Amino acid sequence: MPTITLRPANGPLSVTEIDCGASNPKLGGTINISPFNNLTTFRCNSNDIVSITGYTDKSEITFFESFNNKITGQIPNLTGMTKLETFRIYTNLFSGPLPTSHISPLPNIKIINYGENNITGSIPDISNLTTLTNFRCNTNKHTGSIPNLTTLTNLQFFYCYFNELTGSIPSLTGLTNLQEFRCYENLYVANQYSAPGRGIGGPIPSLTGLTSLRVFQCYRNALTNTPGTNGIPSLAGLTNLQEFTCYDNMLSGSIPDLTGLNALTNFQCHDNDLTGSIPASLSNLPAIQTFNCGGNELTGAIPATLPSSLVTFVCAKNKLSSTIPNLTGLNSLIEFACDNNKVIPAQSITGVNGSIPNLTGRVALQTFRCNDTEVDDYPGTTAMPVTLGKFHAFNTNLTAAAIGRILKAFIDGGRPAGDRFINLGGKRTNGTFLTPSFTGGTIQNAPGTSFVRPTGSKTVTVTLGGPHGYLTNQLVTITSAVHTLSGLNFNRVGSTVTVTFPSHGFTDGQSVVIGDVSETSFQADFKGTFTISVTGLNAFTYTTTTSGTLVGTGMATISDNTFNSAFKGTFKITTSSNSVFTYVTSSTTAITGAGTATLRSTTTATDGYAYYQTLTEYKDTVPATTPWNVVINQPTLP
Repeated sequence: MPTITLRPANGPLSVTEIDCGASNPKLGGTINISPFNNLTTFRCNSNDIVSITGYTDKSEITFFESFNNKITGQIPNLTGMTKLETFRIYTNLFSGPLPTSHISPLPNIKIINYGENNITGSIPDISNLTTLTNFRCNTNKHTGSIPNLTTLTNLQFFYCYFNELTGSIPSLTGLTNLQEFRCYENLYVANQYSAPGRGIGGPIPSLTGLTSLRVFQCYRNALTNTPGTNGIPSLAGLTNLQEFTCYDNMLSGSIPDLTGLNALTNFQCHDNDLTGSIPASLSNLPAIQTFNCGGNELTGAIPATLPSSLVTFVCAKNKLSSTIPNLTGLNSLIEFACDNNKVIPAQSITGVNGSIPNLTGRVALQTFRCNDTEVDDYPGTTAMPVTLGKFHAFNTNLTAAAIGRILKAFIDGGRPAGDRFINLGGKRTNGTFLTPSFTGGTIQNAPGTSFVRPTGSKTVTVTLGGPHGYLTNQLVTITSAVHTLSGLNFNRVGSTVTVTFPSHGFTDGQSVVIGDVSETSFQADFKGTFTISVTGLNAFTYTTTTSGTLVGTGMATISDNTFNSAFKGTFKITTSSNSVFTYVTSSTTAITGAGTATLRSTTTATDGYAYYQTLTEYKDTVPATTPWNVVINQPTLP
C-alpha cells in the first residue's frame, strides 16, 4: 500500500493546516504527518485511507478529523496531543479496546466521536474530561456499563447506542447542558428484549432539571423499575424536549403528565407494562407528531380531542374503554391505530366501541386500524381519502350495511398507486358469525340482462336489472348462466314437467340444459335440453318425450343453452351507471340478446361493494394506470 508524502514548498514547519478533501478517485494508502510539528488542524474525510501516522505527539493539534475512511488497527494513545479539542474518526475499521489511559488526560478536549467502528471492551472512563461537550461511541462492540457522567457539566451530547452494554443508565443529575442522550438498542434481539442479560437494565434516572434536554432515547433495552415507582420519570419543566422514546422495555407505572411540553414532537412508550390512562394533557401539545402507547395495559378513554399536529397515533393492544374520537381537523394524520382493545367483562372493560368516524376529508391518511375491537358502524357514504391504502376492521361487530359502506367508500377513494389493503373479515356479534348478506358486487346469474351491439359498432351495452358494483377498467368474464340449486321441486303430469324453485331469471321460450352427467342420482326423465315456458318468477314448465306421473326434489344444474357466444368472453368494461356497463368486442355485426348471464370478475373472488361472511386480506401493489379490485372470499351463490 503506498504512502502519501506531503512536501510543502516552504518546508513542513510552515504548515499549520492539512485538508485532503474528498477526492475522486478516492485517496488510499497511508498518510504520514510526522514532519509537521506546527500542525493545528488535520482533515482527511471520505476517502479510502487505511492508516494515518505521526500525529499522536503533535501537541499543537486542536482539530483532528478522519471519518469515513478504511483505517484499521487500535485507536492510539492521544494524551500527547495536549491541546486537542476535537477528535472525530467515526465510520472506519478501528478495532480493539480503547483504554482510559489513551484519552486521559486531555485537558482541552470537547468532542470525541469514534462511532461506527469495531471497538471492544468497556467505554473508557471519561469522568475527568470536564471540558467534554460531545461524546459518541455508538455502533461499536462495547460491553460493560455506561461510565459516570455527573462530573461532565459541559456535556451536551452522549451517544452509546448499538453496542452490547449492560448495567444501568447512570445519574444525569446536574447535567444542565445535556441536549441529547441516546443509549438505545444495546444487545437488542427482536422479540427478546426482556431476556436476562439483554441490554441496559435498571430504571430511567431522574431527568428533573435537565432544561436543555431535547432528545432522550433508551428504547429496546431491558429497563425496569421498582414496583410502586414510575418507570417513566417526570418530564415536568423539560420545555425543550422534542423526543422521548422508551419503547420495547419492561417499564411499569403510568405515562406522566405532558403539560407544558410544547416542543415535544415524538413520544413513544409502546411495548412496556404501563398502566393508567392516556394523559389528557396530550390534547394540548401543539407540536406533537408521533404518539405511540400501544402494547401496554392502559385503561380509560382515548382523548376526545387529539392535537391537529398529529401524524401518527397508536394506542393498539391495550385495555381501553372508549369510542374513537372524531378525527376532524387532523389534516396531517397518516396513521391511526386503536386495534386490539377488546371487551373484558370481568374487568369492566368495554373495549374500543361505537362507530368508526367518517374518514372523508382526512387528506393525508394512509393507514387506519380498528380490528379486534367492538366497533359496530361506519356512517360515511362518500369516498375515503385517495391516500388511504390500508384499512383493517376485521373481528369487530360491524353490520353488513356498515361493511358495505366501508367497501364502497374505500374503493371510491381511488388510491392511484401503491399498496391497497383492506381486511374486514371475521365479522362477529357476541362471538358468533352473522349470516352473510349479498348486495351488489360480482353478479352471477343476473336475470333480465340485456345485451345490445348496434350495426357497425364493436361496443356492447349491458343493462342489468339492478346495481352491478363494477368499476371502469375492471376485467369481467361473461358466460352462460349456470344455476346449481337445491330444494327444487319437479312434478310431471303426463309429459309436462313443472319446476318450482327460487327466482330463476329465465325467459319464456328459452332453451335450458337440465342436469349434467355428474348428477347420477338425478332422475333421468327430468334431464335434457328443453325449451321452457315461464309461468312465474319461481316456476317454469317443459315437455319430456316420455309421459306419466313423476315427482322429484333435490339439487340440479340448470344452464342457459341459448346465450349467444358473441357476447361471451373476458372484457375490460366501462361503467356508465350502477346498472349499465359497456365493453368492446372484435365484431361489428348487430346483435341483441336478453336473459340470464353469469358475470364475474376475473380475480379469484369478487370486486366491488359486496359483503361476505369471511372477508380475507387483499393486497395489491400496482402502478397508477392499472385498475384494481378489492378481493373478498366468494361463496357459491344460488
